[in-house]
Amino acid sequence: MSSVSESILEERESAGPWSYSSRVPEGASSRDYAFLPLVIALLFGGIGIFLASDVGHSEPFWSNAAVWIGIILSTLSVALSVWMFWGRWAWTAPQMGLFGLAACSLIFWACQGSALTAFVLYSDALILTKVCILVSALAWHGWWIQQTAKRCFSIWTTIELREKVWLSYEYATVYRQFAAKEAMEKVGVAWHPGPMATLLPFALCIPLYIYRQEVVTYLDVPWVPVATFVIGLPIFVICTTAITVSVIAMLMIPARIVAATGNPVLVDMMTAANAPK
Repeated sequence: MSSVSESILEERESAGPWSYSSRVPEGASSRDYAFLPLVIALLFGGIGIFLASDVGHSEPFWSNAAVWIGIILSTLSVALSVWMFWGRWAWTAPQMGLFGLAACSLIFWACQGSALTAFVLYSDALILTKVCILVSALAWHGWWIQQTAKRCFSIWTTIELREKVWLSYEYATVYRQFAAKEAMEKVGVAWHPGPMATLLPFALCIPLYIYRQEVVTYLDVPWVPVATFVIGLPIFVICTTAITVSVIAMLMIPARIVAATGNPVLVDMMTAANAPK
């Protein structure tokens, strides 16, 4: 980055309603949160790699494609931690989007993706069974993502909501986090599947446990990954919603704004939703 560009960025970050101190609460420096992607990489990346190896038990560890996906996701998350600690991180919308993607993708991978991928690739279960489970999972994923994306884009296309969430100034556009949360509630973005859908997977584990020997034999999958996959359904909904919101609100729409204005999209984590501009 040239000295001129650096001076412009410093000017943008030092004055006005887009200044760092007015947007980000005290103690929310990127260095203070740099440990999170690292912890998530170690914890959920490790869980995902373990499940991928356990489900794909017929495949050598280093030849297991699902294991390598987990390693790659974990490596990217660790790289994000390094960037947050040593890089120039100002809490722009793309940075927040990458943070959300790194965290939620790994959690989703640990709860759902690793077991499903290894099952489809390496289980000796019937092809029809694999196809039915895979298609059902993809259809459910796709439907939830489509509904969330449709509602998120409706915030942008509704002038009243858009002007409360994305505030345009001379040097920057500011994304108000609390206003966005309120707007998502208005358009019906669901962050969790509801009480019944949360309790149902736990109830489903009872008959699965009673007939666990038959289930394990039929699917050619150990019991722990089966239980983790079922219990993880509510977490999948939260992670999928967060991933979709991160992509649309923090990456796609900010990219449009940057292309149209040439100014960065910064994140306001302090101002109340109903505060004046």
